[in-house]
Amino acid sequence: MVMACEQVVEIDIPDHESQLVLSSFYEAGDSSITAYLTKSIGILDDEDSDDVWGATINLYENDMFIGQFKERADTTYRFDLLGFDHNGHPVFQEEFTNIFPCYHLNLSTPLEQGKTYKITAEVSDYVGISAIQQLPAILNIGTVTYLPVSGFSLNGYLMDVLQFTLEDVGGKDDYYEFKVYSGNGSISNANFYPRYIESYTLGIEQGKFGMLLLNDDLFDGNTYDIELLIRPEDTTYSEIHIEISSISRDKYLFAKSLEAYYNVEENPFAEPVIVHTNIENGQGIFSMENKTEIIIE
Repeated sequence: MVMACEQVVEIDIPDHESQLVLSSFYEAGDSSITAYLTKSIGILDDEDSDDVWGATINLYENDMFIGQFKERADTTYRFDLLGFDHNGHPVFQEEFTNIFPCYHLNLSTPLEQGKTYKITAEVSDYVGISAIQQLPAILNIGTVTYLPVSGFSLNGYLMDVLQFTLEDVGGKDDYYEFKVYSGNGSISNANFYPRYIESYTLGIEQGKFGMLLLNDDLFDGNTYDIELLIRPEDTTYSEIHIEISSISRDKYLFAKSLEAYYNVEENPFAEPVIVHTNIENGQGIFSMENKTEIIIE
């Protein structure tokens, strides 16, 4: 005989108080900065997180006003591979993908290292938000070596190997991000596509969208050898671009927590993941990074 009983427990879920959600990523050398502003929604809400218009978004440098963001539309495209020309070069076709409402600020000069930047956002019916960041220093990178089909993936597949050395500055916490792209032309015109990368290097962690992350806990103030693995690539008519970025602590924690969030998504037995935010009185991320790009032809 099998017997069972059940008990219904009602949980009083408090009403959700919507907050502003800001997303803004700045790379050293950029002549402008873009911010996206939406609103948070409750865990049981089935509505979309709408874009928030009519906000006043300002940027400050060492507490001195730089400028106010203006509303605009950010249009994105993709480049589809059509084939190859008579010389064997790939031919792409530009395709419109989406329009994202955003806020944009043109800078008279790029933002500088060693200065503190603050972004604020205010709009009626919401508590004002803010975040502070400093631009990380430029990287020191040793010789880069590309070794075709010289390693094995975690699943035993033959992989191309990228090797280089980081020269870390001691006395402070540093954080790094690695991305790899393949294609022809330049990454900015979307002829490139991101590559999935793996690594056996101690300390490297998986981030979202194929990136890898690293902090300098194991090598503070010393050099550190990095090895990345990518699927084999014929570089006869294409290039491999390696993006090595010095990122802020907030970007590092945000990318780690976002990866953890997607790993447990729709898993009813997993503990909830709180995605890192550095937005005071709100949600989202304001980050800065200093990128070095290496091209392998």
